[in-house]
Amino acid sequence: MPKTQFNTLEDLAREIANGRGQYTEQNTIKSAAQDTPSIAPSETMAAMERPELEMVTLASSSKGNATLVRTPRTQVLVDCGISARRITQALAELHVDPAQLAGVLLTHEHSDHVKGLASFLKRYSLPVYTTRATFQALGETAVTHARRFVEVTRPFTLGDLDVERFAISHDAADPGGFTFAATRMKAAVCTDLGFVSSDVEAALREATLLVLEANHDPVMLREGPYSAFLKARILGARGHLANGEAGRLLARLYRGRRLDVILAHRSETNNTCAAVAAAMETMLDATGIKEEKAGIHWQHGAVLGNVRCESKTVTNEEKACETIVNTSLLSRFC
Repeated sequence: MPKTQFNTLEDLAREIANGRGQYTEQNTIKSAAQDTPSIAPSETMAAMERPELEMVTLASSSKGNATLVRTPRTQVLVDCGISARRITQALAELHVDPAQLAGVLLTHEHSDHVKGLASFLKRYSLPVYTTRATFQALGETAVTHARRFVEVTRPFTLGDLDVERFAISHDAADPGGFTFAATRMKAAVCTDLGFVSSDVEAALREATLLVLEANHDPVMLREGPYSAFLKARILGARGHLANGEAGRLLARLYRGRRLDVILAHRSETNNTCAAVAAAMETMLDATGIKEEKAGIHWQHGAVLGNVRCESKTVTNEEKACETIVNTSLLSRFC
């Protein structure tokens, strides 16, 4: 499908600060935020030294989700499932000025993905990229910020990020995930799906950076405190991805090259880091990937706290010394 630049929406363009890369309009406006973090010159230099492509989960759990995707030139936010204050603080820790984001991309309208959106849009004049059904499902937020909406119907470009949306199965108005390509790297955010369809797998096939749901352990869920209705919802085809299914998908995605993964959206009631680790090892071992010393590297998404996943160049000697599970990450992120 052809790509399109959203640089003809004049009303929206006037709201976007100059220099973000996706618009040719030269007009700028001041952010509504009063306490925008200042970026020191040394931090600006550090930005120039960033990896070609990087993803950082600002929060990852059933209580709230937000992910920063960035290159040295372009930065976008996927979902706003925590407070605007927490998002602003997390971005400041990464030396990111929220007013300079290229936009906010929404996967779907559930509260753990949008609860901070309304306040965030009051502070910062940013476009919101999603489908029409998802935006309309935001209710009052959609009415208040209607001019911010940019409908996603085909692949598009933000700065040096080529963005593509793919559909997923979840009990929301029009849920989806996103892929991001920059130079020769590809990243993807894929959470809140009941099962992995052929379209989802195809969208993720060339990704080298991946935020992937590993939501629950089925045994813990069935034996846990949730109601029968909620258990059926989570386990259903429009629910959430189990640990084992995430492991099977990673095994199928392996193409003999390094794959860095943040296992995200972990349930605090129906999952543990240990359960995720056991499922990953079991599923990858079953395909013989461990014996091949493959470059699959995963870490746990934190409930609140930055977890990075960045593009890296790995030599053959380094690859031969790596193992699938980096056990030092278990204590760091659990």
